[in-house]
Amino acid sequence: MADKFESDLDRLLDKFDSQARARDQKREQHKAEEDAFDKEFAALRRDVIRPVLETLATRLKQRGHDFEITEEGRGTDSQGRSRDASIQIRIFPGDMKASRGSEYPMFGFVAVPYKKSVIVHGSNMTPLSGGSAGPRGEYSIKQVTKDLVAQEFIKLFAEVVNK
Repeated sequence: MADKFESDLDRLLDKFDSQARARDQKREQHKAEEDAFDKEFAALRRDVIRPVLETLATRLKQRGHDFEITEEGRGTDSQGRSRDASIQIRIFPGDMKASRGSEYPMFGFVAVPYKKSVIVHGSNMTPLSGGSAGPRGEYSIKQVTKDLVAQEFIKLFAEVVNK
């Protein structure tokens, strides 16, 4: 009885250890894929999205409006919740006091590593007239070009202006 018990237990423990190694390898592979995606998104932010937002910001400033461009890397917030990497511009119309609240138009991109995609996020809200906020589209990194960034912004800004 003792020999069979030990033999069965050893067989099960060998299988258990093998499964644990496989999980560790899968976890390491997943982390490496997420890190690679983070690097791709950082390059996309720097080389594609930010230049379009800076052009937009220059035009806004020329027309008497203010803006704020923010970027965040993937990590955790102060409550320990997961936060995806992002870049966004918030627009403060010249005729309105900029309280930096959430009731101003916003346009941005959020990296979603587990889906290997980039989500366009926007808000057409303005003070005293409400609006909507949320996802506007989902793309692979390779689909996000300067033209796409510009087109998505124009769609959102048309909603702001035509309310």
